[in-house]
Amino acid sequence: MEITAIDPGQTNSAIVVWDGTRIIHSDILLNTDLLNSICMRDESGPLVLEWITGYGIPAGAETFDTCRWIGRFQQAYKGESYLLPRRTIKQHFQASNDRFIRQALVDRFGQPGTKKNPGLLYGITSHKLAAFACAVCWWDLHRAG
Repeated sequence: MEITAIDPGQTNSAIVVWDGTRIIHSDILLNTDLLNSICMRDESGPLVLEWITGYGIPAGAETFDTCRWIGRFQQAYKGESYLLPRRTIKQHFQASNDRFIRQALVDRFGQPGTKKNPGLLYGITSHKLAAFACAVCWWDLHRAG
């Protein structure tokens, strides 16, 4: 089973497709391009989106734009989709921020490596790393496959 995970953003979003063993695909795309890709994608497993939750602090237009895109991605996907709160991901990796989530992933999957000798995490940085953490968290919690 493949899990498609998205770290959504206001204008661009990261996507990672994970089968529990390897990263099949990863990219950062304009939201319009990602939406078109999701519409054409065959249902091959769940779509998991990192969800924004309120913490009692004011939110700006960027947050609401991102929420709008999350809903559009979820609606466009033909299969099952799930919203995974950021807080759940942080708790799963026992991490308070992105740096510690990255370290937990490196501890589990090894160093990214180099172009000549790439590891599993090679090229998985920034928003792709957040999408991958979302996929791994969902996989672990649901023991897919």
